Amino acid sequence: MRKSTSMRLSYAAVLVISIIFLYSVGVLQPVASVFQKVVLPIQRYFYERNISVPTAEFEKWSRNSLIEEILRLRDEKTIRDQDQIEQKVRDREYDELVTSVDFASRLDGRRVTSVNSVGFGVDQDTSSIVVDAGINRGMIKGLAVTSPTGVLVGIVHDVHEYSSTVNLITHPDAAVAVALEPNGAPSGLVRGRFGLSSELAFVPKDTPIAVGDLVYTSGLDPLIPPGILVGTVETIKQDQNTQFLRGLIQIRFVPASLHIVNVVSETVE
Repeated sequence: MRKSTSMRLSYAAVLVISIIFLYSVGVLQPVASVFQKVVLPIQRYFYERNISVPTAEFEKWSRNSLIEEILRLRDEKTIRDQDQIEQKVRDREYDELVTSVDFASRLDGRRVTSVNSVGFGVDQDTSSIVVDAGINRGMIKGLAVTSPTGVLVGIVHDVHEYSSTVNLITHPDAAVAVALEPNGAPSGLVRGRFGLSSELAFVPKDTPIAVGDLVYTSGLDPLIPPGILVGTVETIKQDQNTQFLRGLIQIRFVPASLHIVNVVSETVE
């Protein structure tokens, strides 16, 4: 059996040597050329058929998976951003309510009710706001409305069953008597100017007043208690047509940022 195996190996060696010799002398080159022209294209065809289909399927799967992952991440980011916005709103409302409680504690004998501002007035007039309290919560015309920090923002103007309109101190119809000290004597009148700013008028010309001074409600208005901060004197000058001084008041609030406001009502018994 060993002899038979040796003979097979000898024959194989002779065959390989013969093929190499014949190819080297050019006898087998036509056969190799036929193999390259016929057999290799067939091999390439089957190779491409076996490879291209899985590759296309893989590319399609990868593209769909990538799109799904992008959509999932986008949805997660949207939910996360919405949660952060809602948390900021809750934090802001909490801070405003805490500030309102502190303001109420400084108004001895007055009832302070926190209400929500639900939007601007008629035709989106930015010099008035609508609040979600009306007759149902004891609202009456002429009550003072402040920011959570206790700055006067306006005066209740129209009252309905479940809502009220508040004219901000920039509104042309809004006016309040003011003093230069929290419990000082009346020293002038702050009134709205074109719905954009507030004007200080009817200040006696001998009143010691300067730019930067604070202005407070004087208590001359029957429903508005004294000592509520109105704003800061921005300009002051002699009125050429009268014996009074007049100027502009820098308000201490932004209308679009009024979310929760305080309504200061009657004395609590």
